[in-house]
Amino acid sequence: MTLGAVLGALYGVAMVRLGLLPQQYVVNLMIFAMAGYFAGISKAPFTAILLITEMVGNLGHLLPLAVVSLVAYVTTDIFGGQPIYAALLNRMTVPESLSQLHHPVTFEVPVFAGSTLDMHQVRDFTWPTGSLLVEIRRGERRLVPQGAAMIRAGDTLVVMTDGSRQARVRAVIGGAAARPLTE
Repeated sequence: MTLGAVLGALYGVAMVRLGLLPQQYVVNLMIFAMAGYFAGISKAPFTAILLITEMVGNLGHLLPLAVVSLVAYVTTDIFGGQPIYAALLNRMTVPESLSQLHHPVTFEVPVFAGSTLDMHQVRDFTWPTGSLLVEIRRGERRLVPQGAAMIRAGDTLVVMTDGSRQARVRAVIGGAAARPLTE
């Protein structure tokens, strides 16, 4: 919304400076730009119309908001744009081997005290090829694993891999998460 308002204000001020628009309409351009920007990045024109109408508190802007939002939506669609959250999801780095999984499966591995994984960061362990640590469960909490995340005894690791590799991946990770052998 802020970016849309800033773009609308910049355009409005430029039009006023060029003598093409009275100063009083700059606020309207800010309102329309907010709706257009939101409709373009979210690909949800009706949500943009309703949201801006509610924010402004005036139904007098309804028709211009609808036109701007629908034009922004169609323009984004013509150029092959995706909704912002879908585009961000597609940019997430997923190992290439996981994008080619034919039969993805997930399994859980408990981490025991004193094991290789206990009190080590996620990035310090060499994860088997074709595996992805999807989640760390710590009691009632569910953590999204990142490189700096610390794995602790009592955690349950949720791992994704291909069905054909499950036994090998489970053996490697399970061995690192198991209790150390006592002599």
